Amino acid sequence: MIHTLTPEQQAYALAVLALLGMGCLTLAAHLRTRWLERFGVGFLPAHVVTMAVLCGCGLLLLGPAGILTSSIGATLLAVPLGLAGGVAVIWADGAILRGLSGRRGGNTRRRAVRGGGEGVHRVRPVPLGDQAARRRTIGIFKVTGSFAPSAEDYRVGLGWLLGVAVLEEIVFRGLLIRLTQLLPEGTQWLGAVAVTVLFALTHVFFGWDQVLAKLPLAAVALGLALTTGAVLAPALAHALFNLHVWRCQRLAPDLPRTRQVLR
Repeated sequence: MIHTLTPEQQAYALAVLALLGMGCLTLAAHLRTRWLERFGVGFLPAHVVTMAVLCGCGLLLLGPAGILTSSIGATLLAVPLGLAGGVAVIWADGAILRGLSGRRGGNTRRRAVRGGGEGVHRVRPVPLGDQAARRRTIGIFKVTGSFAPSAEDYRVGLGWLLGVAVLEEIVFRGLLIRLTQLLPEGTQWLGAVAVTVLFALTHVFFGWDQVLAKLPLAAVALGLALTTGAVLAPALAHALFNLHVWRCQRLAPDLPRTRQVLR
C-alpha cells in the first residue's frame, strides 16, 4: 500500500501551482530554448503564453476573488494608486541603478590610480545578452549558458511587454500571494516577503544590479495588492514601468545596453 501525505488532490494541485508560479520565467526559457526557438518563437511570447496558461489554471483552482476582483471602492482607487506607484517605481529603479553604476565607476577610478592607470584598460562593458554575460549567471545557466534570455529577446513590441506586466502581477501578486494566505497563522507575512524577494531574483539573468533595482517594484506592487485587494493597481504600476522601459529603448536604440532596465 502506497502511503500518501494527504488524500486531498487539491493540495497537490496547489503545490504544483506554487512551484510553477515561482519558476514561470525559467520554465518559459526552457520551453522556448528546447522546443520553440526552432519555430521562430521569441522568449517574451513564450513567457506570456506560459503565464497565461498558469493564470488560467490558478484562477480555476482559487477563483477570481481577491485576485481579479475586490470592493468597488478599492477598484476606484486602483487607477490613481497604480499610476502613482508606477511613477515611484520608475524613480526608485533608476536611482538604484545610477547609484550602483556611480559606485562601480568610483571603485574603478580608484583602482586605476593605485595601479598606474592599468585598471582603466581592464574595464570593458559587457552588453546585456552577450554570451560572456550569460556564462557569468548562476545555477544551471552557469553550466550551459544557453537558457538565459538575451537583450534581443526583450526588444519586442509594446504589447508583449504590457502583457508580461499584467500576467506577472496576476502570478506573483495574485496567485502566489493568495497561496501565502493559506499558510498557518503567523507565517503568512513570511510567505509574502519570500514572494517579493523571489520576484526580484527572477531578474538575476541580467545581473545582481537588476535584482536590487527590482525590489522597489516588488515591494510597491505587494503594497498595492494588499491595499486594494486585487491586482489591478499593481498591474497598472508595472505596465507604466514597462512602458517607460519601452520608450527609453526606442529613444536610445544605439546606446550600449549594459545592464539596462528591461522589465
